[in-house]
Amino acid sequence: MSTTTMREAASKLELPRQRLDRSVSLGAFSVEGATKAGTPGRLVTITVKGFAPRKAIEAADTLSNIVIRNISTYTDTKLATYQKRLDRINRELPIVSA
Repeated sequence: MSTTTMREAASKLELPRQRLDRSVSLGAFSVEGATKAGTPGRLVTITVKGFAPRKAIEAADTLSNIVIRNISTYTDTKLATYQKRLDRINRELPIVSA
């Protein structure tokens, strides 16, 4: 997880970033099973250990919200790009078909 993400989460949780960093582990997997090194995972697990249960849940929720916010921005941009391509193809299709 990026230092920026950890710093933001630590600030929101009022924890030292280094302590949060040591307590968090990430995993990636797909519906088909565990992912291999170098291949993108479709789902991410965020595990937080070393805190009281309520604080660990709060940390995992905070981190997941930050990750989702960052990923959805990327996805929205990609979808907008594909929509523009589709619109252009639909405009040009009648010209090519004529």
